Amino acid sequence: MTPREQRAALWGARQAVLAETLAAVAKEYGITVESIDSDSRVPPMGEARREVMTRLWERGLSLSEIGRLLGRHPSTVHAAVRKSMGDTYSEISPGPGRVRLMPEETASK
Repeated sequence: MTPREQRAALWGARQAVLAETLAAVAKEYGITVESIDSDSRVPPMGEARREVMTRLWERGLSLSEIGRLLGRHPSTVHAAVRKSMGDTYSEISPGPGRVRLMPEETASK
């Protein structure tokens, strides 16, 4: 398999994870997948979108990958994940193969 084919297969897997996550969150919030993907800032849609971003991040996708999948800037994804994770997380620190949030007490060391 060529590197290009490997990237295409990986991207397809990421899209499958996105579809699965969108469906699960839409069902939990009682809204449609299309409404999560919209530009609406109405609380149920915004909260659901933030939940999707957080779940994708927890499954190992990078902020950039999530942004590409959802049509959002990585800084928007970062803000959503930080808000979802609460005040105990303050910084982004590079990790092996992805960006991850770190607790405040270890971020300053």
